[in-house]
Amino acid sequence: MKGEIFMCKSTYSKILAALLATLILLPSCASTSDDSKSQDSSIDSAKSTEPTTEVNYLDTISKKDFGGDTFRVYVNSASDRPNLHAGEENGEVINDSMYNRDMTVGDMFKCKIEYTSYEDKNALYKDVVRLISAGDDFADIIITSLFEGVGTLAASEMLVDIGSLDGINISADWWCQSMNETMIFNDKLYAVSGPMALCYCYAPYAFFANLDMAEDFGLESVYDLVNSSKWTIDKMSSMMKDIYFDVNSNGVVDSEDRFPMTMTLESGKAFYIGCGMRMAEKSTNGDVKMNIDSQKSIDILDMLNAIMKPEEVICTDKLAKTWAVGVSDYKTAMFKNSQALFCASPIQWGVLNFRDMNDDYAILPYPKYDEAQDEYYSHLNSYFPVGVAIPKTCQRAEMAAPVMEALAYISYNEVLPKIHGVVLKEKVARDENSKDMIDLLYKNVIVDFNAVFNFGNSSTMLREYAVGESDNFVSAYASIKTKVETELNEILEKLSQ
Repeated sequence: MKGEIFMCKSTYSKILAALLATLILLPSCASTSDDSKSQDSSIDSAKSTEPTTEVNYLDTISKKDFGGDTFRVYVNSASDRPNLHAGEENGEVINDSMYNRDMTVGDMFKCKIEYTSYEDKNALYKDVVRLISAGDDFADIIITSLFEGVGTLAASEMLVDIGSLDGINISADWWCQSMNETMIFNDKLYAVSGPMALCYCYAPYAFFANLDMAEDFGLESVYDLVNSSKWTIDKMSSMMKDIYFDVNSNGVVDSEDRFPMTMTLESGKAFYIGCGMRMAEKSTNGDVKMNIDSQKSIDILDMLNAIMKPEEVICTDKLAKTWAVGVSDYKTAMFKNSQALFCASPIQWGVLNFRDMNDDYAILPYPKYDEAQDEYYSHLNSYFPVGVAIPKTCQRAEMAAPVMEALAYISYNEVLPKIHGVVLKEKVARDENSKDMIDLLYKNVIVDFNAVFNFGNSSTMLREYAVGESDNFVSAYASIKTKVETELNEILEKLSQ
């Protein structure tokens, strides 16, 4: 039987057919492994070795026969955070790869894959909670955000323990291992992440640098700094000096001026995690401790706040009032117009906004805290729809698990090489160095436990202070610490049951 794909509640078929040409997917936060291979054997000295026999991993997955039934996927997908293909082949390599992935899986399991899509993640969440509470067997899997999505559903005991199911290998490269490490409690895992969700690779944070501006100011090569482990917060700060210029000479900091940096508020978490920090630390025995008010954490946050606080350093929301009417995203426009040396944002901005930028730019990981730090780390935006879970009302979870595994495996091994090479490295990266940086950026993608749950609003408070949008973090955090600890303990108790 030929696999079939149906789309409902979706307005994306026409939009995404064109948009998917700009999408990105990259390897999940794990090392690469090959399919198992049998060893060559020699016949004799006069004969060549026998051809290597490769075992197709898909052949090892347990085939559950759905008998032509529908495999139901509830998914959060929007034009700037897409998780869907166009519903048919349209000649675009990425779209067709994803479509063929679903067709292959449909053939394997004799099922029809149906997507029920929501542009608004909150609308999806409300419907999912209502349906699960009513005991409705409405979906086989859910794809939505981590924060106010699968994290909250897991804590509300509304999801199946994926780790207990046969047919899915959660330690494989096609699943994000940082997500697993963060969300496993009492040997239970209620949600996973990885390139099975198309939006997964929109979510990591990247650091963009205007190479033409850097050359004009005689700055060091950012590529050399990254490769020599000298790309640090202090180095970034020193490069930002003397960049601000009052272009219109009106004595007012406004959107016509030139700035050292433009960014999103969420970049506050990205800088913090890039410094090797975690808002919530998980011990080897599974205990979780809030790390936000440790001395090192406070020192790093104070350092970031001091750098970002002056209004002539970064483009903030205050500038929106001075920007021309009709410009919806002045922050991306500032970098694209060569009015900012750096841009701290999700890599999504580069894909959607910078491809036709006149100046050359570099794509970098976020800076380290200091040169002694071993690795560069990338924050995974928990607001993006990258979480995958099975609702507890699903009556065939054991059948859903191998379907997830097949979708994830094909995404990683067949769709990703096309997207990685054709879209991101050929259409977004401007040179070979940036292509190498992209690999480095995705090497250590981090899912922070507090980014998933935002205990007592502490994650939001941290990001605002890190980008200079607030003051007196120590006292502010002290005022909510009891609430933070209470919410943390409540979540841990629920996840550990």
